[in-house]
Amino acid sequence: MNKIKYIHICFLGLSVRLFYLLSTYFLNISPTDCCDWTRYDELSTEILLGNYNMDGGAFIVAPIFPIIVAFAKIVSYENSILIVQLFQILISTLSIFFLMKLSDLIFENKSISIILGLIFSFYPFTFWFVIYMGQETIFQSLLIISFYYLLKFNKYEKIKDLIFFSIIFSLTIHTKSHVVLFIPFIFIILLLNCKSINITLKNFFIFSFILFFLSLPQSINNKNYNGYHILATTGVGYHFLVGHNDEFYKMLTDPPERGSEEYNKIWGMDYEVMRKTREKNNNLNHRELDKVRVSEGINWILDNPYKATNLFFINIKNFIQPGFNRLHHADLKWLISFLISLPIYILAYYGIFRNVKHDYKKHTLIICLFLMMLAFSSIFFTQNRFRVITLEPFYLIYASYSINKIYQYLRTKKII
Repeated sequence: MNKIKYIHICFLGLSVRLFYLLSTYFLNISPTDCCDWTRYDELSTEILLGNYNMDGGAFIVAPIFPIIVAFAKIVSYENSILIVQLFQILISTLSIFFLMKLSDLIFENKSISIILGLIFSFYPFTFWFVIYMGQETIFQSLLIISFYYLLKFNKYEKIKDLIFFSIIFSLTIHTKSHVVLFIPFIFIILLLNCKSINITLKNFFIFSFILFFLSLPQSINNKNYNGYHILATTGVGYHFLVGHNDEFYKMLTDPPERGSEEYNKIWGMDYEVMRKTREKNNNLNHRELDKVRVSEGINWILDNPYKATNLFFINIKNFIQPGFNRLHHADLKWLISFLISLPIYILAYYGIFRNVKHDYKKHTLIICLFLMMLAFSSIFFTQNRFRVITLEPFYLIYASYSINKIYQYLRTKKII
């Protein structure tokens, strides 16, 4: 009966996403206005031409999304964007089901899971990207599905669930690679849910072996084209330097007027330090250039301790607070995003605090996810897009817990 309810909720979520897609035609929203589409379009076309080099210019790109776009172009080149959009809508709908099942594993409470499914179906920021041509929706969906199998393995200790988790998490890394920072936390989660360090090491070895094995094609491919092995992508130095230079600091503290030439230049990450670093080291490959970029970023921190400290706390603030960044969006757009997100964040933080205090081992996943994204935001820079696709679906789980708690309290008081 509960599975049927879950399926009904998935159909509701599917309807919402399809309506969103249809509305874009009437509102003239372009699916290529976000998320680095030009890069993926070029790489997918190169794949069709037999060139599998994932060099995206700034860094080596994770391969999953360009490959999906290439398949869509094979099916119908003229309708490839629509094909990818429909695929993203379907996998996003599937993630609703898996998120509800994941909630079951955490709370064993169907009411919480149903509340979660309804919120996840309508909460705009979790399906915002289904119409856009980027990695975000596929990444978010794979992450949710992989974590379902991780928690299922922790609960039932069946190796098949560990294998499913390892495979899907590997695909997640090869879709959007900032989640590679979560790998150490996987060991912690396995350790806290197992009484034996030897068994934990065995399980982590199985995960690591599958990740390594599934990374071989991209690693060997990059070795053939660019001369060095990688796990999934490069870009550590690129993102570090992007987040540690004078122009980025200006963007976060006193940005130029929105729409001006200077603003568009900085907003597009067309930083002088990035150009100079590239020009001076044009003979270096991405891996070597990343080391130079990290060094440049560290030098900026050492030369600007006040700015670096201020930047650190601004990034933390932007990470914790809900909604869009007010400096870079129209007031009405920012206000709407804030008012929609604020209740979810308050309810989620309350639910997380209450449950972690009661049994932190059972809620290690949300602790580790929060710490990973906090580390990413403070080491590199806060990208609300990354927070939305990585963390907010799991915030919704704990917001749903809090809503159910409030509902039960009101019932006991006979208020409703």
